[in-house]
Amino acid sequence: MIEESATACDSRALTQSARSANNRRMIDIIIEREHHLELEQARNRIAELAELLGRELDARCVWRGDQLDFKRLGASGSIQVSARQVRLQVRLGFFLKPLRAEIEHGIRERLDRIIPIAETA
Repeated sequence: MIEESATACDSRALTQSARSANNRRMIDIIIEREHHLELEQARNRIAELAELLGRELDARCVWRGDQLDFKRLGASGSIQVSARQVRLQVRLGFFLKPLRAEIEHGIRERLDRIIPIAETA
């Protein structure tokens, strides 16, 4: 009986692992950026971006700890904020996929203004 339950747990873990790998493949844009801001400063700047997303793109934004999840028609994603890094992931819908390069360029430009890239010594 213990072996059966361990096998079931193992298969669940494998299923979750496969689902997680599948989710990573579905992500169309990933941008990671090191920064030298305090965590609260970085979080506040991402909050400003959330307001902008809401106004300009009619996106719904929800904070979950230090992660901002956003969703709008044709796109969804998240921005994780830590003391040293901002990580943005975007999934594009079918009709926006051909515009991926332009969308990524626009995101990078906006991030350049809000979260300056950390200078390496």
